[in-house]
Amino acid sequence: MQIYDLFSIPEELLHEVGGKARGLYLLQKAGLNVPKGFILYDVKSEQDMEQACQYYKQSALNVVAVRSSAKGEDGKDYSFAGQFTSYLNIQGEEGLKKAIQDCLHSLENKTAQSYADAFLLSQPKQMTVIVQEFINASKAGVSFSSDPMGKPYHYLVEAVYGWGENLVNGTVAADQYRVSSAALNTIDAYEKAITHGSILAKQELKTICSDLYKAKTIVGFELDCEWAIDNNNQLYWLQARPITTNEVPTVDEFNCKLDIDNQVITRCNVGEMLPGAVTPLSLSTSVYSIDWGMRKMFVNIGVYPSMESIPETSCIVSIKNHLFINLSTIYLLGKKLFAAGKTGVDLSICGKPLPDMPDVDIPYANVFIRIKNFINYLFILFSKDTAKLKIRELAKKLYFEETHQMEDTYNQLEQKMEKMHWALYYHYITSSYSGSMSSALHMTLDKDFKDKEELKAKIAGVLENIEEIESVDILRSMREIARALLQENHDIGSLSSEDLLLYLDHCHSKSRKAYLNFLERHGHRAIREAEMRSKSWNDDKMMLANYLKMVISTGGNEIETDKFQWRKQLEDLLKGYNPIKAMVIKYLINQARYGVKAREFSKSMIIKVIDQFKKEYRKLAKLLVNENLLSDEDCIFFLTHQEIGQLIKDKDISLNKKALARRKLLEVQKSFSFPEVTLGCPEPMTDYMVKSNSKVFKGIPVSRGIAFGKARVVKNIEDAKQLKKGEIMVAVFTDIGWSPYYCLISGLVTEVGSALSHGAVVAREYALPLIANIPFATQHIQTGDNLSLDGNTGELRILDDKDFMKLSKNIG
Repeated sequence: MQIYDLFSIPEELLHEVGGKARGLYLLQKAGLNVPKGFILYDVKSEQDMEQACQYYKQSALNVVAVRSSAKGEDGKDYSFAGQFTSYLNIQGEEGLKKAIQDCLHSLENKTAQSYADAFLLSQPKQMTVIVQEFINASKAGVSFSSDPMGKPYHYLVEAVYGWGENLVNGTVAADQYRVSSAALNTIDAYEKAITHGSILAKQELKTICSDLYKAKTIVGFELDCEWAIDNNNQLYWLQARPITTNEVPTVDEFNCKLDIDNQVITRCNVGEMLPGAVTPLSLSTSVYSIDWGMRKMFVNIGVYPSMESIPETSCIVSIKNHLFINLSTIYLLGKKLFAAGKTGVDLSICGKPLPDMPDVDIPYANVFIRIKNFINYLFILFSKDTAKLKIRELAKKLYFEETHQMEDTYNQLEQKMEKMHWALYYHYITSSYSGSMSSALHMTLDKDFKDKEELKAKIAGVLENIEEIESVDILRSMREIARALLQENHDIGSLSSEDLLLYLDHCHSKSRKAYLNFLERHGHRAIREAEMRSKSWNDDKMMLANYLKMVISTGGNEIETDKFQWRKQLEDLLKGYNPIKAMVIKYLINQARYGVKAREFSKSMIIKVIDQFKKEYRKLAKLLVNENLLSDEDCIFFLTHQEIGQLIKDKDISLNKKALARRKLLEVQKSFSFPEVTLGCPEPMTDYMVKSNSKVFKGIPVSRGIAFGKARVVKNIEDAKQLKKGEIMVAVFTDIGWSPYYCLISGLVTEVGSALSHGAVVAREYALPLIANIPFATQHIQTGDNLSLDGNTGELRILDDKDFMKLSKNIG
């Protein structure tokens, strides 16, 4: 047997002495007040009992509590809660001996054995015993750093008078206190945060929650802790265990853990980059990198002193696996530097001001800090060209060595993950430049336009005809392939997608060159391309063949547009302005145009980086299936990157079961629709909330022109395949994967988007009228509805058959 002071357990034994002992050790290391005591490790004989009694006498503990601490107890995944025995108010050597023996015997009790049989591959073989000063409590209870039955960023504290055993065994009803993490700043805030309770004073509750926050920050995971307050009002911590893993995943499993109750949350912008419900692997890789890139910008500007001071998910929020931007985090820019404010942020991200949403309620930084941060911000913005070069080099040089070992493959992914983070940071430099120039242009012109929709249409007009945009070149390059194929084989359109794919491997040099050039420049793109589960066109050439077949059916002809139309729009816009203001406006327009081009290029490069990670995860999936650790290769996308590492290390096949359950839940999560902007945590919209009898809708005009035609509601690629020439596509968002269909449609309607969104950029280049930001358009409008779309005013109308026929005759 070995005896150690409770606070001096050797590091190498921490995982052997059981969860209770380890938890108390960690609480004390975190600076919490833990009763003194000692542990008995590997008790085997009567002589060990005598040695324990001798140590007890020397320690002068007097009245003690004796608790079990079996290996595997109070772990992250399984708790054995209530399976082993604790003994309180023990005094004297004989009482101590009996309590120790009873703790050891509890290792063999039937309830513990049944628990092990149900949840573990083997039963605990060894029991460590804790002997600890007994606290004669006047108040006691349990506390959770994340409310298991409520909002994850709320603390739950339960309290009873006297000892806590009555609470633990369920014989006494407890007072409950739910406290938002935001309330930690002030004692008075606790009065509003209390759900029910009179046992704890405000200061006691604050101390418990503050200690709990300190402990979970140090140990790195959410905690379930027992505490007691003695007759001298001294708080003690008696036990700590991780909040055990929920074995049945839920749709809310990956919800944001930060307090967003009073934060402004939007699905704009990120809802275009990664729309719909995303997989756990994406949340822990590409989505984490998006959040990291934004946080890194704020640190480099000076808004936050370090990455540690701005928590993960402060910028990108996951609710039911749907992604949102926390605008309140970005509003901090307006308080920390000059020339940045809430309106500019709203315009840049949502494409419109949000006057009904509050700014952050913090004071402005002093003038010197704001000037310093503004200079930092300008330096970052005007490093856009350097950022383009860096992200291009990163995409070019990223390389994974060939390996057939799952450990080596995972280690490479782990080691290179930071490159994905930096890729997103460089992208946000170009994206911020684009957004800031567009916002500056909007705010410069805002006072001169009473009709704000007219202003938006004017800005859209001067952002037309931007040359060499990556996303625009996708359809142009496909048309080039189509023309070359038609020139060499007039019957190419009669081939099936499968036969077309085979033909492309043996076609003439001109067609082959155009095809290979397309794959080189755009083969890494895809629908929902930042989603790790989405295959790129390089890896799903059948999808590419489907697109090509559709483009071939239109003849592959380019639509003639006036490349200098934007200059005419510019001249019209500048009329009436004095030379100085006209020069400023012209400069901002030119920079906004350049910003669009730079942003679209850097987005292509980040997808190129992400695509290389996708390929590597697919290789790893095959290895995991071969080792019988996953049911099929698709399961890998339903584990986080960290869980994949755990699966490889521990061979814990329960993670495969979790992946299968999450895959089923994703189909449920896909069905959720959310408001465009909310104050606090977004909640899915119900049919009642969405329902509207209106036939007229108002959105943001982001690509000029007028169109009328039958509606085609597009929610997925299967819907897109049904598009017919002349239809108006109605979608939640515009995705790079929809680009080939732009040669068929006559107009576009989206639920989210702005003048800088992908859909707007491409639509302007192909002279397709587009109205964005019509909430729940895909539910208000049905496929087959007669639509009239005015991209100059932002008005969309659903017409009856009579009016539609009359309009058709007039146009004809």
